[in-house]
Amino acid sequence: MQLARKLSAKTLGFDKPKIMALLDASNGKPVPLYVVAGRANGTKTGESQYGPWTAFIGSFAAINIAVGKNEEYAPGVEVRSSRAFIPQPMEDAIAASLNENDGGVEFSLEVSAVIGDKGDYEYVCNPLVKLTESDELSGLLEASREQLKLASSKEEVKEKK
Repeated sequence: MQLARKLSAKTLGFDKPKIMALLDASNGKPVPLYVVAGRANGTKTGESQYGPWTAFIGSFAAINIAVGKNEEYAPGVEVRSSRAFIPQPMEDAIAASLNENDGGVEFSLEVSAVIGDKGDYEYVCNPLVKLTESDELSGLLEASREQLKLASSKEEVKEKK
């Protein structure tokens, strides 16, 4: 496992020349690049020379699944970060789900590249699991309630004797 400042196609080693070379070698077929999974708790937004951006804040892991050499992260190596950039349209779907839920959102995606309409590449995201609300404290509170019920029922048994 390796740690990265952020997870994105670029930080996983997929820049435009590498993606185009993979697509050229695939004879126009979609090329799976990486799998990213995680739990988003919030977002951070900003502006760059390329326009507005959104980073998800939480706990994320990615694995390069592309065939071929990748200098930074070899295929199969898990990379983790607390920030992730997710390609559209999944960025909007995850952000909308975050806005609807008080807790976080869990997701897992396979990110592929395809030849776009203008001869450039586009990302395609294939959800591997359904976006789900994830509230860390709910599980902890539920376990606490179960323990309280168990303790209470033991007290009731003692009182009946």
